[in-house]
Amino acid sequence: MLNIKFISELNSLIYNVNMKKIFCFIILTFISACSQEPAQTVTSEDIAKNADGALPAFFQCLRDNDVTLVSAHRGGPIEGYPENAIETFERTTENASVIVELDVVKSKDDQLFILHDNRLDRTTTLSGAVKDTNWTDIKEANLKDNDGNITNFHPPTFTKTLKWAKGKALLQIDMKPPLNVNDVVEAVIKSKAEGRVFYIAYSIEDAQKILEKLPNAFVSIGLANQAELERLLYSGIDTHQIHSLTPNVEQNKQFLKTLNSYGITTVGLTFDLAFENTSFAERVNWQEVVKQYQARAESGIEILASNKPVDAFKALSEDPEYRKALLSCLNNL
Repeated sequence: MLNIKFISELNSLIYNVNMKKIFCFIILTFISACSQEPAQTVTSEDIAKNADGALPAFFQCLRDNDVTLVSAHRGGPIEGYPENAIETFERTTENASVIVELDVVKSKDDQLFILHDNRLDRTTTLSGAVKDTNWTDIKEANLKDNDGNITNFHPPTFTKTLKWAKGKALLQIDMKPPLNVNDVVEAVIKSKAEGRVFYIAYSIEDAQKILEKLPNAFVSIGLANQAELERLLYSGIDTHQIHSLTPNVEQNKQFLKTLNSYGITTVGLTFDLAFENTSFAERVNWQEVVKQYQARAESGIEILASNKPVDAFKALSEDPEYRKALLSCLNNL
């Protein structure tokens, strides 16, 4: 018969050995976790605060290191959040590290405010032409989301938007004709926002007007082919201050390299991608989304203009090196 005392001591020994193994496993797991490199994080606020007044160095770093920045087209509207609304800008910048693209128009009584169309019908509860409507009426209108649903949000003035953006987001300002670009530039100067905004112009002449008033500004213009590039070079504008709006970037990779060789920051559009135009609730294959956004970024662009900027940023962030590279550009300013 086995000795009961012996069996008891043996069980106690086995228990103690197992407990030591478990304890060691816990300690090693804790040490391993502590030794891992902390996750790289970067926010829209980081971009706004670090790049304010340092845009030349920031864009240069993007070009030199093949880093792509996401631009939220019209602020990144989704269901319940209309385009060109501060509330939408807030929602987008809280969920992705992006810059905000917006549109500026002028009311009948000369108030600059944020809206895309020359008419009020599509995006507000008013109707009629912007140029025929006073701000006293426009400011009371409710904005509608892209599905036509009325929200509790109202069109913001340009000045209010510039104030909101300080320390929160870089702004890309689209000034659609017939708006006088000088009016917009003067408002930016008055708000002391020169170091944190850049512009979209629809002609070389308008780009020149902007740069005459703001010699250090950055201006986006359409550059789709060699002929348009040659017209820009002939104008004498410093190409380092130009952002190109180039369609079909995946088919124009060599042209993008040419633009970069002149110090031009390249902007690629993603509006042609099928999932960019689906409803917010519509299901899409996420891995296909990631693949296509990353393919656009890898085509050689520094700014990716997207209708769905939160998705675009998340897709680019699937690459573990993406946030690290973006943060490195900001830390070096």
